[in-house]
Amino acid sequence: MTWELSPALRPPRHASISFCEYLCAKLLPFGHNVWIIRFDRFISSLPLPCSMLLPEESIREVVKDCMDAWNKHDAKALASLYAEDGEFTSWVGQGTSGRDAIEKYHERLFATRFKMTHQTTENIKVRLIKPDVASVDIWWNMTGALDDSGQLRPPRRAQLT
Repeated sequence: MTWELSPALRPPRHASISFCEYLCAKLLPFGHNVWIIRFDRFISSLPLPCSMLLPEESIREVVKDCMDAWNKHDAKALASLYAEDGEFTSWVGQGTSGRDAIEKYHERLFATRFKMTHQTTENIKVRLIKPDVASVDIWWNMTGALDDSGQLRPPRRAQLT
């Protein structure tokens, strides 16, 4: 069986990856194989027709990778989840563009106010809008954050969409 993605659905090669797209798994077919792509790198090749793939599992894996990188305070691993020209915007509206800048931004945070943090996901809701577009809601918890004076902040519970 050969499955071909319509050229109209293929993203342009120069497309930027937004934070929203960060949570979307991209699927591109190559004959009988399907390559699962997380932003700009291949994760694996599966000899399955596209209809057998579970995009929700791919999205959940990206969320897990993000939490793992955060809990290790590994700015490089966290930034690797973004495209080279990806964008990051924090919960207070601060942002940066480009994988290297995203890594440096998080290096500063992991060296200071977030150096003892631990995040967990409470719930992840994935709604596939189209085969290549998803809406993802993540309810998360964080402990160990410090305030500007170095005092421990209360645990946080928030939602990321």
